[in-house]
Amino acid sequence: MFNNLKRLFCIAVIFCILSNTVDLIYASEENNNMLLTEEEIFFEESKDTSDTQIDTEMNTSKQNTKESFSVEISNDDMTNEEESILTETDDIEIDTYATGGTVSASKISQTIPKSASQDLVNKGIILYKIGVSIMVRYTNGRPVANRAISFGVPSKTNIKSIKILTSETSTSTDSSGSAKVYFEVRGHGEFTLQTSCDGIRNNSTIKVVESCYYQSPFYITAYVIALESDYNDVKVTANGIPNYKFREKFLDAVKLNGSGHSTDNNFYIRYNKTKNQFEKGNPITSSGTKPTVNRTIAVDNYYIPRYNTDKQYGCVNIYNVGNFKAEDAGGAIKRYHIDIFVGEGNNAWKNYPHQDTNKTVKYLGNNKNI
Repeated sequence: MFNNLKRLFCIAVIFCILSNTVDLIYASEENNNMLLTEEEIFFEESKDTSDTQIDTEMNTSKQNTKESFSVEISNDDMTNEEESILTETDDIEIDTYATGGTVSASKISQTIPKSASQDLVNKGIILYKIGVSIMVRYTNGRPVANRAISFGVPSKTNIKSIKILTSETSTSTDSSGSAKVYFEVRGHGEFTLQTSCDGIRNNSTIKVVESCYYQSPFYITAYVIALESDYNDVKVTANGIPNYKFREKFLDAVKLNGSGHSTDNNFYIRYNKTKNQFEKGNPITSSGTKPTVNRTIAVDNYYIPRYNTDKQYGCVNIYNVGNFKAEDAGGAIKRYHIDIFVGEGNNAWKNYPHQDTNKTVKYLGNNKNI
């Protein structure tokens, strides 16, 4: 009995010991869990503090970088490329607010035009077409690009009239600051061209010379004093010259050429177109001069000046032929057509090397010594 009680007592003691040990273990684990939670809290708080510090340092670093870059750009040690970029930027800024500049004008062409808005010849004075090139630049040298441009002619010297050809003239500069202006100018001399663009103004003197090429070539033919000995057909009377007879085809040739030498009757005759009859007399041009080889030509007075009340004889150079004076006319001589006097008889006409050719013609002026 006693032994059983002793056994039970021992079991109870052991149970108490074991029970206390388990409580201690649980308590230890709970304490450990609490410690881990506090470490985690500390770690998270440390992490937030660290991130804030890192962000602050990064922002400070960025700011320092910007300041450093700004200082570097403005530093004397910048690269050539950086200097170039800054210089170009400065130029653009200057362009935007530029004031003042220069206008240059140069004559690029002068012709007697193939077509014009008015007569090529008026009272013996020729009409020229003048082309002028304009360049406008700011004071820094850059072009005044794509800006409205205007022209005026405030004065002229020895020139009868000037007309701006608005349909062919620039109304604004192009991307290079260039523009062109065209004029019809009657007579030669000087005129002042006034140019205005983007507040920049300038007056230029343009010279119009007297000698100038025609834009269109001329058709060249030849004419002669008809010789009656070149014909052997029947003889007929001539209206206006009674008591004489002439070869019929010879009279036709006189009508065509203006005059003839009647070898059968041994005198010269002329055809008077106004009276529609023949008359005795030496050969004479429509302007009243004697036709002369290597000088006299028949022309259309609309294209080459010919004798008028002001006695203006237009003189021209026919390329590879020679210099001539416009003294005569002809019913078949129209527009760009020159008929050259080459002498007497059909042989002179048939053997003329420039017959039925097209030639470049240069106007020399009026009343020159030919």
